[in-house]
Amino acid sequence: MQRGQIRAWPKKNPTYWQLRYWVTELVNGKPVKKRKSIKLADRCREYQTEKSVEALAQKYLLPLNLGTHRPESTDSVDTFLQQFLQRGEGGRGNKLKKSTQGGYQAAYDSLQPYLKDMELRAVRVVDIDQLLQNVADDTDFAKTTYNNMKNFLSSAFRQAARQGLIPFNPVRDAAVPKGKPPDTYAYSVHEVAVMVKTLEEHPDAKAAVIVAAFTALRKGELAGLRWEDYDRKKQELNIVRSVYQGEVDTTKTESSRAPVPVIKTVQKALDEHLKRNSGDGYIFHDSNNNPMRFENFTNQQVKPALEKAGVFCWHGLHAFRRFLATTLDDKGVALEDIKDVLRHSSSDVTKASYIKRSTRKFRRLLEMVEKDFVRELEKQKRGTRRGGE
Repeated sequence: MQRGQIRAWPKKNPTYWQLRYWVTELVNGKPVKKRKSIKLADRCREYQTEKSVEALAQKYLLPLNLGTHRPESTDSVDTFLQQFLQRGEGGRGNKLKKSTQGGYQAAYDSLQPYLKDMELRAVRVVDIDQLLQNVADDTDFAKTTYNNMKNFLSSAFRQAARQGLIPFNPVRDAAVPKGKPPDTYAYSVHEVAVMVKTLEEHPDAKAAVIVAAFTALRKGELAGLRWEDYDRKKQELNIVRSVYQGEVDTTKTESSRAPVPVIKTVQKALDEHLKRNSGDGYIFHDSNNNPMRFENFTNQQVKPALEKAGVFCWHGLHAFRRFLATTLDDKGVALEDIKDVLRHSSSDVTKASYIKRSTRKFRRLLEMVEKDFVRELEKQKRGTRRGGE
């Protein structure tokens, strides 16, 4: 139990009573004992002696002596975020997936130049608002990118709050800059058919395109497929893993771990692909039988093959997921069913980012109105003719 040191201050011509005491602070995540001082009261008629301010000192020291005072962090935001990334744990203490870590690292790289002089313990909601806006003022990212930055910061600050380094998470209520609309291209049925026909002489690329187009698998799930996941009898693909930058991990979400039906087009593509492979290991693999790195595969084989044939519609593998979502929506399939096809945990994501406005669907809606209009117009014409007879 500490009593602290009370003294008149400044030393020459003192004007107030000062309390000196010890406090524990967190520096680089480690507790460090530091000497602190605080003004107790001005020297006046009420507080003329050291004894007269003892009650004030004990009141201030009470939380420290009872052990209810939590040490504050003196780390900068930059230092803490680096430590957060090194730990590889989310805000709730869960181990981060490799893909999430990669996304968080990208977010940190964009934020880092704007973190100067930000102290972890002093950050408030307005500071996070300003931080994100400063990045937006100098960049031209899509809103989803700024959302990713906020998610990264929120996870890190949630961890800081759980550790008692800050009283609350200031990121939760921060605003996200508007940003430009994201590139959410969805292939059309025509484009998928053209790609498949064009890739006839590139069977591995053709197989990958067909499986991606008609299973709604994510790139990492496509890379993680093994032949034992293909149940030909049940005509299903069991999705049990994902691959990110060559490292095998679990699927993105629990809802992603679900069997995917294999339709005849996919079955034919897989059976033909099997004839060129051993039937063991990864379905799509490199020359060393490691999971295919689809970034390299598409850039080095798929895209050049398409462009050589004069086909310039390639927008990446993820556009196949939007192709399915948009095509099903165009055919009047319920949003909840489309969500299940994509194995999303929320239909809000499906609606906001995967279903693209279809001109064909728009045309059908206009034609419904047109039909009523034509019918009414014919009534008017018949009435005019009868009136003139």
